[in-house]
Amino acid sequence: MNSNKEGAIAMRKSSMTIITIICIFFIGLGSVEAALIWVRPGDSIQRAVNTAVNEDIIVILPGVYKEQVTISNKNLSLIGLMATISPSSLNINGTCGDGIGPVRAIISVEQGHVNIGGLRLDGAAADHQTGSGYTGIFYFNASGIVTSCSIINILDETRLGHHDAFGILAEKADLRVVANCIENSSNGMAFLEDCTVKIFNNRVRCRHEAFESYGDAALNGIELGSQSSGFLRGNVVSKILYLTKQEKTSLAATGIFARKTGRLNIYSNDLQECQVAIHCEKSSHMTISENRIYDGEWGIVTHDSADVLIQRNFIRGCRYGIWNGANAIATRANIVEDFEIGLTSIGNGSSLTGNHFVGGGTGISVYGDNNLIERNVFDVVEYPVLVAPRTLENSTADTRNQTHALSAFESNGALDHYLTDRLTDLFVQSFVSGGYPALGDPVTTWIDMEGVAGSGSNVEVTRSLDERPIDYTTTNVQEYGVDEPDLLKTNGHYIYYIQNSVLHIIDSWPAEEAHEIATVQLDGWGESIFLADDTVVAFTSIYEESNSYDDYGDYGYDDSAATDENSKPFSAVRMTVIDVTEPSSPSIVRTLDIEGDLVSSRLVDGLVYLVAFSSPSFIPAELIDSMNALDLPAPWDLTVEMRRSIAGRVRNLVRPIIADYVATKGRSSLIPDVRINGGDRSDLFTGSEILRPGYYTDFGMLTIIGLDPHGNGLPEGVGMIASGWHVYGSLSSLYIAQDSRWWWL
Repeated sequence: MNSNKEGAIAMRKSSMTIITIICIFFIGLGSVEAALIWVRPGDSIQRAVNTAVNEDIIVILPGVYKEQVTISNKNLSLIGLMATISPSSLNINGTCGDGIGPVRAIISVEQGHVNIGGLRLDGAAADHQTGSGYTGIFYFNASGIVTSCSIINILDETRLGHHDAFGILAEKADLRVVANCIENSSNGMAFLEDCTVKIFNNRVRCRHEAFESYGDAALNGIELGSQSSGFLRGNVVSKILYLTKQEKTSLAATGIFARKTGRLNIYSNDLQECQVAIHCEKSSHMTISENRIYDGEWGIVTHDSADVLIQRNFIRGCRYGIWNGANAIATRANIVEDFEIGLTSIGNGSSLTGNHFVGGGTGISVYGDNNLIERNVFDVVEYPVLVAPRTLENSTADTRNQTHALSAFESNGALDHYLTDRLTDLFVQSFVSGGYPALGDPVTTWIDMEGVAGSGSNVEVTRSLDERPIDYTTTNVQEYGVDEPDLLKTNGHYIYYIQNSVLHIIDSWPAEEAHEIATVQLDGWGESIFLADDTVVAFTSIYEESNSYDDYGDYGYDDSAATDENSKPFSAVRMTVIDVTEPSSPSIVRTLDIEGDLVSSRLVDGLVYLVAFSSPSFIPAELIDSMNALDLPAPWDLTVEMRRSIAGRVRNLVRPIIADYVATKGRSSLIPDVRINGGDRSDLFTGSEILRPGYYTDFGMLTIIGLDPHGNGLPEGVGMIASGWHVYGSLSSLYIAQDSRWWWL
């Protein structure tokens, strides 16, 4: 068989595979009785559309088809197999509002449900009328899926960038737009009045060499118009640049433009070289999060909008990182690098908290009133915060240059003051925004092991090793000399493993005579063990119910009903130290309970290091009762302006109540308890033994302690007000980190 035939057969096999996959996908959305209609070069796609009935699938084989396609009031699927539609002329086959008027589309869909996949649409050869709605794909009052299409050269070179040419245009449509590529077009996608969309994993690159010759070239990569809603995720938008010989213009080139929209989520998109990456105008109920923005003029812009949350975005190389021109915008936990002005706020009543600015002129520039500016971090920033002289009542607490270094509280009083400030801030932020405060930023922490535990010595091994195997395997570890917990440990002769709540001991040598010689019943659920010479340290998770009844089930445990520390619910990590000097007769030496969940542990030079995490509740019944007694208005019954205007009074009213609660019970709720050998519980740390990062993260509590399992001493260590679920240990340090997407897991 010659190579040409082999290539043709391979292409046909590949083609059939692609057709099968797309057909299965589209058929799965409709009737299983769908018929296939094949269109070959020389055939008419429009004729196939006209003869098709609802649920049919039209498969367009490789070739170039020079025609327009108009679909009206039908439920169909169009699948292209290396097929290009490139008409030589375009007639009006639709009408669109928002000032566009007549539409000349390569594919027009009106009413019905139409899926379009795998097609290449090329407008290079089209002869169209200047000023018309020139479009690759147009949906009006219809629904469907557009996937895996390539749309190129949809542009009007006489009026570049205006609402005259679009890769995809829709009005009053319900669409999923997935994994398409739009290049060299005046505008990428526009979903105008009353569209519901799911737009993900598309690529839009609009720059065209001709644009450099024309003024007034305002491009939009993805645009959403009046009352449109949905989400945009995983899209890559690039080269949306205003390129003109003129230096000034009233128009802007925007990567993602939301105008008069509602209920829109824009997250995890990549925007590169856009004059404005994301622009939100006259919109409400928007979330802009986890986007990556590089090398533009403006990063994120809001204007005349409400209820917008901007959080966890990464912006690098934009002259202006974030520009808030609206009121009550929550801007949290963003990272802005290499900027002239990192964040500008000209609105009122906004929350600018927990952002990180690296390498720029001015970190935050404020022109509005009653804004909350807290817990922001500035690295190599000339002017961290500039507040215009005319502004009123802006709270700029804690906006000094901050670092990631850890510092200890000087006393219990200092800890109380910190907790009171943070809880008051969260309450007021929640009240002003009409919602609930979010958790804090991820934190990466370095802990020096020196001083965490005593200097205990290793126990000498007195039992003969002659009967053990010459070699055996141990737990795989990240660092040599730093043992990690496992369900099973061995010294080559005896195997120790934990299952549920039982430690099993196996005499494994010689192998043919291996048998269980002892078990140890443990409390709780088995997590892992260490083997330190002739001592096993077993970790189990325990939970003990409260001795009192909670009338506030929706709010968590009622502290006020507890008569003492030991009557509260108790969730803890139990460390059980077991002497296995004689493996057939093991004995429990002692138990140690640390409040919280087990994160991880390490064994270094005979010392056990434990990391636990606890998340205390700060909404007990008595605090709720005290807040209710203030008779504050419900924030959701007030306008944003009204909430903002009384925020200062709310702060003054609630702070004394929170301070009293923190001093009497709040601190104890935060500090984890310790219990030894089943005795009474007590605070594991004093205030001076608790660390905090250089900026506020959240109210989680990490416990880092060291213990000599061979001695009788108490654990030594520190607490830290932060979260963390990832642990790396070396011979000298523990590294604890929080994943930025912990809430996704």
